[in-house]
Amino acid sequence: MAADLTEQKQTEVRLRLLMREVDHRAKNALAVVQAIVQLTQASDTKTFAAAVEGRVAAMGRAHSQLAAAGWSGGDLRKLIEGELTVFSGPAKTIDTEGEGRIRIAGLPVTVRAEAAQAVTMAMHELADNAVRYGALSRDGGWLSVSWVAAVQQNNVLCLDWVERGGPPIAAPPAREGFGFMLLHQTIENQLEGQMNLDWKPEGLSCRLSLPASMWRSSGAASQDPETDHGALRTATKPHDGKYRVLIVEDEMLTAMALEKLLTQAGFDVLGPATRVQDALDLVRADRPDAAVLDINLFGEMVGPVADELDRMGVPFALCTGYQNPGAVGERHAEAPVLRKPVNSNELISVVGGLFADARR
Repeated sequence: MAADLTEQKQTEVRLRLLMREVDHRAKNALAVVQAIVQLTQASDTKTFAAAVEGRVAAMGRAHSQLAAAGWSGGDLRKLIEGELTVFSGPAKTIDTEGEGRIRIAGLPVTVRAEAAQAVTMAMHELADNAVRYGALSRDGGWLSVSWVAAVQQNNVLCLDWVERGGPPIAAPPAREGFGFMLLHQTIENQLEGQMNLDWKPEGLSCRLSLPASMWRSSGAASQDPETDHGALRTATKPHDGKYRVLIVEDEMLTAMALEKLLTQAGFDVLGPATRVQDALDLVRADRPDAAVLDINLFGEMVGPVADELDRMGVPFALCTGYQNPGAVGERHAEAPVLRKPVNSNELISVVGGLFADARR
């Protein structure tokens, strides 16, 4: 008896790929939660717990939105409303001409799946600040959130967050807290966008600009134009007798946590680089002593960076949420593999081992 097993074999392959992707996403999510715990600062345990709980909950809401959309992307309006509703109760979302306390206006936009979590975290930090210190901290204050695509500027999406009617602002904060540092890192480094803060006496105005690669008009064909990486910030730290470690990681919270751990252990850190081309440019401009490479950078495998480091004789470790590091791991079987979420002691041990191997 002859039987055609082609469809069965294809189904098995798809299931294996699906299980691998689920494992990868779960490990990445755990790595971000770990980073939130490590980086959140507070004066007491109650404040710390509330801050961590709020940020983890924002992650959960982003994942729920993505799951509902089959991981095809997140609706920008829903991502924004989700964060504002948590802080202010059911928000009446109306056009900017209206008189509601929270005004949201903009054409239907879908944020790329890989960027939805970062956008949600940014909205969470702005909403949290508005409720604690800004326009939503007192009666009579109001908030306007609107966005428009600036087609003449390479289809950049400009989102304006404007607060009015809150406590008067005498001067910009003397020191940025972790929330605004997270905003800068996620928007400018992870999403390769821009963020401009204007601390007006009458209230905060914030403009977030996202490149075309991070979003699309809802219902339109998926866009994936080449990203203009622009000028790179090369490292300026001197050696000072320290080994320099390059971090290549597209999830900025995870990158910040890795940087903190390595710096505390006495290493100088280069980067973090969030894209393959950024990492290649940085490596060629300022050769590191070692590197920690996330395998998947916004859907692009880190193989070219690993190959270039190997050619230059620079040792590196691979970091991944996948159970199996795949083709990159097979091609560089000698490279140690860090599993997400990364244990701090394991990270320091593995990176230290890279230099021990290099000296032998």
